[in-house]
Amino acid sequence: MNFRSFLLIFVFAALDHASGAESWKNPQGTKEIKLIKEGSPAGDLQSLTVNGDPLKILANSNIRRENHGYGWMESAETTWLDNRLVVFQDDSGLAIVDADRNVILLNQLVTGYSESPDGEIWAAIRRRAVAKNQEALTGNEDDTLWFLDPRVLAEQAGDATEEAPFVHVPAVQVGGIALGPPVWSKDGKSITVTLYSNGNILADTYDVASRKRTASAARKNPSLSREQILSLRFLPEVIREIDQALAADLAPRSSKNTPKSSGGVGTSSGREDSFDPASARQTGDDPNSSRLVLWVAAVIALIAAFTVVLKRRGKH
Repeated sequence: MNFRSFLLIFVFAALDHASGAESWKNPQGTKEIKLIKEGSPAGDLQSLTVNGDPLKILANSNIRRENHGYGWMESAETTWLDNRLVVFQDDSGLAIVDADRNVILLNQLVTGYSESPDGEIWAAIRRRAVAKNQEALTGNEDDTLWFLDPRVLAEQAGDATEEAPFVHVPAVQVGGIALGPPVWSKDGKSITVTLYSNGNILADTYDVASRKRTASAARKNPSLSREQILSLRFLPEVIREIDQALAADLAPRSSKNTPKSSGGVGTSSGREDSFDPASARQTGDDPNSSRLVLWVAAVIALIAAFTVVLKRRGKH
C-alpha cells in the first residue's frame, strides 16, 4: 500500500468517526432530538428523546425485519417540516418523527422510495418478504405503495394500533411487483410505478391527492429473471431494461438529455439524479491533481483528528 492510499484511508476513517450526528435541532431551535446510547450486557441500547423526553414509537411493524432501528440515524439525511416534523432518510429506509407529540410516526426499511419535487412528501414501496421467504414467492404478488406525507401521518396517528400499525399511512396495493422506485411528475401531482405482472411490464400512474390509478401502459416482459423480479432491492440493470421496454411510450430525446437510471432510492425527480455508469467521469493520473489531493487530504485529516479530540474531551 503506497503513502497516498494509506493517507486517504486514514482521512475517510477519521471523517466517518467525526461526522456522525447525535442530535438534531429544528430551524427555530425550539426542539432538539437526541440519540441516546446506553450500555448493556447485550450491547448498546439506543433510543430517541425530544428536549429530554423519551420518544414513543407509534406502532412497530409486526414483521421485525421491517423495523429500521436507530443507529443509522447518525449518518442520515434530515428534513424538517413546520419546525415540528422531521424525516430521517438513508439508502435502506426512512423515519418520520413528530417532535410536538413526542412520537415516532414511522421507522421502516423499504424496498425503495422517492421524494416529491417540493421535498415534503415521500412515496415508498413497502419492504417485500424477507429473504428466507423468497422461494415461496410466485411472482404474482402485489406490492404496496405508501404515500408518506408527514402532516397526514401526524393527523391520522391516533388510528394506529399494535394489530394495525400502518393504518395511519395512506396506501394502495399496486397490481404487481414494483421494479423501480416511484417516479414523480414534475408538478408533484402524480406518481408512476413500473411493475411486473403476469408476464407484462406495466407503468401505472396514480394521482397523489386521490391515490387512484389514472393511467396504465403495458409492454411485454423483456426476459427478466425470477431473481431480478423478486429482488429485495431495485436493480440498476432492471431499471435500464424496463426503460427500453417502455421507450415507445416516451417522447424521442437525444442521448445528451437521456435521464439516468435509478436504483434503490429515488430522488425528487425520479430517475434523473442517479448514477449512470455510461456517463461516469473518467479521471487521469495528472501529477498536479495528485499532489493537490494529498494536500487537501492532509488538511482534512488534521481537522478531523482535532474534531475527534475535542469531542472526546467534551464527553469527559
